[in-house]
Amino acid sequence: MTVRMEGIIPPLVTPFAKDGSINENMFRRIINDVIGKGVHGVFVAGSQGEFFALERQERIRLFEVAVEEVNGKVPVYAGTAAVTTSETVLLTKAAEKSGCDAVSIISPFFITPNGQELYEYYKTAAEASNLPVLLYNNPARTGYGIPVDIIRKLTEIDNIIGMKDSSGNLTYVNEVLRTTGPDFHFFCGRDTVIFNVLTSGGSGAVSASANVAPKLIVDLYNHVKSGNYEA
Repeated sequence: MTVRMEGIIPPLVTPFAKDGSINENMFRRIINDVIGKGVHGVFVAGSQGEFFALERQERIRLFEVAVEEVNGKVPVYAGTAAVTTSETVLLTKAAEKSGCDAVSIISPFFITPNGQELYEYYKTAAEASNLPVLLYNNPARTGYGIPVDIIRKLTEIDNIIGMKDSSGNLTYVNEVLRTTGPDFHFFCGRDTVIFNVLTSGGSGAVSASANVAPKLIVDLYNHVKSGNYEA
């Protein structure tokens, strides 16, 4: 699939059975529900999917189920970040093998890398596969933001093609957009500023609200893209 990096992408919740195992049947139902309501992609094993509470094989199984159930209707984005670079690389390779269309990688958490270390982390992860990579900036969860100069440097790597930003900081958003140019796919990760990001030139949103109100968020996107701001 040629990945169209745009639109509304719900970071899918991961449903669990009473014994703590993943409820695959419910996961499939969730996927079909949001696709049926017009979303432009699905994001698997992200923050809303509680990736931090999943074993490696559980995450890989989510990748496989999503690819199977989506069956090419929309792109499947996989969250492949982990505490260590080696685990991130392993999961990124697994996402590619599973048939996912792109990966999103949150910056390292618990530790605070310097700029060069952060660059090397993303470079190593990106070079682990041929998949398009979205950087993921979430300072509320990692304790720091990805510096704009590091983002600019990372865009020189062929398959780092965009980012998801959950900072909600519109000054930062506009600085990234100004610095990276029109070929960089910028996704809003904070629902309260989706409108602002879209009108500033963002590509779309990885919207938690699209899990429960997908049509509403898709309609917002469509109205903004058509210039119908009063709808």
